[in-house]
Amino acid sequence: LGWTFTLAGFMLVIGDLHVTMAALLGAPDLERLRAAPLSARELLALKLAETLPRTLPPVLGIALPAAPAYASVEGAVHPLALAAAVFALWSVPLGLGVAMALPILRLAPAAQVRESLAVLATVAFVAGWLVNAFWMPHLLGDAAGFTAGLRGLPAPPAWSPATWAAQAITASRPAAAASACVLAGVLALALAAATATRLLNGLHASAAASAGRTVLAHVRRAPTLALAFLRRDAALAARDW
Repeated sequence: LGWTFTLAGFMLVIGDLHVTMAALLGAPDLERLRAAPLSARELLALKLAETLPRTLPPVLGIALPAAPAYASVEGAVHPLALAAAVFALWSVPLGLGVAMALPILRLAPAAQVRESLAVLATVAFVAGWLVNAFWMPHLLGDAAGFTAGLRGLPAPPAWSPATWAAQAITASRPAAAASACVLAGVLALALAAATATRLLNGLHASAAASAGRTVLAHVRRAPTLALAFLRRDAALAARDW
């Protein structure tokens, strides 16, 4: 389970890189949100919340099936430990994705980086599908060989949040592993917030300048956050992007 979560974590980082780049630099409402009284951290939090429908379901699809499978063999899984594992599997790849994406965008145009990541994410998805469709049924058909192969794997790295997530689900006393999962997730999100505070405003200014865009005058005059959101939603309804 630790190795499964570790490999899934690498794939999630790639996917989250692509999602966060699109949300933080490609969203059509960014000019209006930049005109609102929002700090870089608040803008990051808003955009990460908007990406939940794309970043959370893959995590739930990985972690939730493991819980009943383990419970059917070893016993019940503590719900708080499962929640901590899901939080780590969501927040750590997402935080690392943001912390990696913003420095990369300082070195290369956003469009080229997003296209490269989209291709890489597609290749990773197809590879995972091929493994599940063709290789896994073959392995499961030979139960003895499959079990021997799993036992021959080395232990997953003890420092990995993916390992802590697996331990939170499988340990008889999951408190320590669950606490480590929560701490790792908080630190990853804090790293993303610090990176956004340092780089996000400059990236937005560079992207707007390179595209020849300017913030609309009536958006500049939005004095409050509530009014800025109302104008953004009105523009969305009118398709005025």
